[in-house]
Amino acid sequence: MDLGRPTLMMVLGAGASHDSISIVPERHLDERFRPPVAKDLFSGTYRLRNYLSNRPALQSLAAAIGPRVRPDGANFEQILTDEFDRASGNPVLRRGFTALRFYLRDLFRESVREWSQQVGGATNLAWLVGSIERWRGRVNGYVLWITFNYDLLLDEALEALYGPIEGFGGSTDPSLGGYVAHPDWALIKLHGSCDWSRRTNLELRPEQGINDNFAGYDALVHDWDAERDSPNSRTVYVRGGGWDADSDRVLRIPAIMVPLATGKRVECPPAHFLHLINRLKDVDLIFSVGWQAQDQHFLDVIGEMRVNPPDVLALTGRGPASANAVRDRIGAAIRPGGSVPGLLVSDRHAGLSARVDDNASRLEDEIRQSMDEARSNRQRRAANSG
Repeated sequence: MDLGRPTLMMVLGAGASHDSISIVPERHLDERFRPPVAKDLFSGTYRLRNYLSNRPALQSLAAAIGPRVRPDGANFEQILTDEFDRASGNPVLRRGFTALRFYLRDLFRESVREWSQQVGGATNLAWLVGSIERWRGRVNGYVLWITFNYDLLLDEALEALYGPIEGFGGSTDPSLGGYVAHPDWALIKLHGSCDWSRRTNLELRPEQGINDNFAGYDALVHDWDAERDSPNSRTVYVRGGGWDADSDRVLRIPAIMVPLATGKRVECPPAHFLHLINRLKDVDLIFSVGWQAQDQHFLDVIGEMRVNPPDVLALTGRGPASANAVRDRIGAAIRPGGSVPGLLVSDRHAGLSARVDDNASRLEDEIRQSMDEARSNRQRRAANSG
């Protein structure tokens, strides 16, 4: 059986962005701008003062959630989901969840930009993309970059190496096709991006100007219904900043998925998700970085790989127990009962920075060795099943 091009799936979670600088000592970094993980979304004086104080619809929700989040943040999504369920049928309370999209957009768009600029863009993500390209270029491989992060650190690293991601949405490119158009890689941002928005079914009132973002925000928070306006094949996405309304006065909502614990939802153009689905059968190796593997929807999606599953590497940066748990969650999704032999390895490095600093271990060589073993395993299983 011809497996085609060696295909690597890189899955990045919040830990990858949180631990994204090692080129200078941490004591020299302005921690106000470090990309937050879930437990820190509603903490920190700078964050609350600059991104929450102008979002009154969200303040009650933030006040209810913040004190209940455990130190490890593991219960954040469940707490948010509980509050979402309590707000069911109450449009006043549901406004907080619409406002949360704007809060997340502003927080990640503005604060993380400052974080990256402290090192001129020389982040651990830039190192990671370069290391993966050294492997990919040698074997003519293909890389599926999957991220649950709203920030632009991975986007910037890919664009620095390969050039701009073409397409800014709107009527000429409603699906943001540049993210999946490159012949050697694709970037799938399943939970949306801080520089994406999508057109809604709402318009500004006649007396409101398109350059008045406060009016657009107010109208969306009060009147937009996420349940009735979920993405579909006709949804028009726009990339970049600007106003919250188009020239035809149609309002745009930040394309950012509120992090709930339940529901089969994504906040990316359907064409991106379809590209992912179509590539699953080709994946030989999954390498997760800073992801806790607690997104059940995505685990259900990659469960489609179980016919001839890939091998798995997991790096969490939170110790062996955490890495092993991630490895096992992914393994359970793609190998029910653990009956299929193969590589399921947890990386014991203390995060992405430790991986970068470990010059004795060249990531591209490890990927090459793991990929060779994974493809051998898949080739053997395909032959046996035939």
